[in-house]
Amino acid sequence: MRDCENAIESYLEGKPLQTPSKILIAALVEFGNAPVRNVGTRDIARRAGVNIAAISYYFDGKDDLYAELIDQIIAYFNRMAGSFHARLDALAKNPSKQEAKALVYDYVAWRLASINGHSAAQNEVTKSIVSIVAREELNNTPMFKKIHAGVMEWSNRVFSQPFKIIYGDDVDEERARILALALSGALIRFCVVTDSIKESMGWRSMAENGCAKIRDAIFFVLDNMFRGYV
Repeated sequence: MRDCENAIESYLEGKPLQTPSKILIAALVEFGNAPVRNVGTRDIARRAGVNIAAISYYFDGKDDLYAELIDQIIAYFNRMAGSFHARLDALAKNPSKQEAKALVYDYVAWRLASINGHSAAQNEVTKSIVSIVAREELNNTPMFKKIHAGVMEWSNRVFSQPFKIIYGDDVDEERARILALALSGALIRFCVVTDSIKESMGWRSMAENGCAKIRDAIFFVLDNMFRGYV
């Protein structure tokens, strides 16, 4: 990633954006709406409110711009989850069933808390990122492998590593990873595709009904999973 501000973070914090960041945020939305091959640099420049020449000045073509955007998405997620990275590293050095359990519960609660806190800008960014990642995953591209290594693999470990500590010899590494994938998948569903959750549950809004009920239901399952082990 280039030595510059993280456009996504600055945008969501409402900071004035430098020209490269304006271009990156515009590209995020455009690439979220359509595949890279269908997005023109004029579309990006128009959305960013900059001259088209600015794109070639700051980026070496559309593919370079897209690659930088992927790097910024990865960096943004890792920055937001930094405290959990540190706790996971500490847990690897000093395994503790109580700390492992606390990490799992705190991470679930942190992910679900975003349901109630989405602004219009956050919704736009989240939708665009999910669209980009899903498209790359469906096509199993090198970019998806980069996203998986940079974000998803760590997100899985935040569950699989504590599960292995909690269950010890009763669960091998493979089963711990499968359990982690199941929990990670559930969180993605609850946090990202909220319209389908509302339809399934008959809720008017996620903010009114969802976060606490989903959290409590997941904690109920985890309590039963960990009973007798912690």
